[in-house]
Amino acid sequence: MATSPHTRLTLLERIRSGDESGWLEFYEIYRPLVLWLARSRGLRDPESCQMLVQAVMRHFAGSEWSHDPEKGQFRSLLLRIASFKLHEVLRELQPLQSRQLTGKDSVDAIPAGKPMEQIEAKDTPRDQNQESLDRGLEILMADEEVDPRHLQVLLLSLEGLSLVQITERTKLGLSNVKIIRHRLLARLRQIIADEDL
Repeated sequence: MATSPHTRLTLLERIRSGDESGWLEFYEIYRPLVLWLARSRGLRDPESCQMLVQAVMRHFAGSEWSHDPEKGQFRSLLLRIASFKLHEVLRELQPLQSRQLTGKDSVDAIPAGKPMEQIEAKDTPRDQNQESLDRGLEILMADEEVDPRHLQVLLLSLEGLSLVQITERTKLGLSNVKIIRHRLLARLRQIIADEDL
């Protein structure tokens, strides 16, 4: 029986009911996706990235939310919520960053009227390869035919986890992880080449 390319509705029901094993599975599947979003939007500090993951998980744990499969993938809903939560995390971090600046020279170095995010984005050049990878991943994640568990394998691999660590996290066999990783990396390379990223 082929696996569904969509988040299983039973998993969503389990997390709504507070099932602990469902939450662990949900966390393991979607944590890499939220971390990818954080890094692709310029959030590099591990503590800040973890703040975002926790904010997204708290959203699904504590609020009334609904997902209608007819209106789109759960992954799209999760990414929208993660984007909103990212803005909240950045607002929380902005006062902390401002407090680190001391002295007249530091304050004068900030152009008037510019938000901290614009200054950081301008002053921090992004690597062209990273931008291509991020855009390719966005395209791949928007593909409804890609199973979320398979995306999890790819994202964990891109985080630098070994094949053994990925098998432990995903509970998939080593050969399955190798095949999934190989196929999705090849597909990602093809997307980057086709899109001329």
